[in-house]
Amino acid sequence: SFGVLILLSFFSLATTAQTVIPLDTAHWDIQSRSHIFENYKGESSIYIQGGMATLKDTKFLNGTIEFDIFLTERQGFPGIRFRAFSPGNTESFFLRPHLSGKPDANQAAPVINGLTPWQLYFGPSYSFAYDYDFEDWTHVKVVVNGSKAQVFMDYSETPNLSWNLVHAPQEGEVAFGGGYAAMHYANFSI
Repeated sequence: SFGVLILLSFFSLATTAQTVIPLDTAHWDIQSRSHIFENYKGESSIYIQGGMATLKDTKFLNGTIEFDIFLTERQGFPGIRFRAFSPGNTESFFLRPHLSGKPDANQAAPVINGLTPWQLYFGPSYSFAYDYDFEDWTHVKVVVNGSKAQVFMDYSETPNLSWNLVHAPQEGEVAFGGGYAAMHYANFSI
């Protein structure tokens, strides 16, 4: 069936070996209020606040994006943006650690002309309840194929969320960060 085909194509994408992209200014354009590169909880990481780090010289259309994030309970909206095909137009998935365990503990939503209309993209089609661990790294894997995306949290074998992307599929930039509260990111790969 069509659903099995989609799952098989996502699985084949997810099993491809990936290389961790170094977190440094040679690979990332960092636009933030503040950031620091440091070893944190055993990982080479970036601590970034109030901004985004955009991967240089790379365009992304379909594939798998993975990273680790060390969450705090502070209100924030850290996450990933992908397929940024023009300024302010991209797809995104972000975490809401201050809402841990609640049905809207995270959000998949497009960014359209610089605005994220999260109020229009709500409910079980765009978010899921999740209990975040504030004592260890949280692993996030986003698999993108055509007009669909899936997210897998903490090495889950089944997706925590599958959703329809809003923008027509076209390659674009990839960035991480966001939110008010600073967070540590590590082990970024595509």
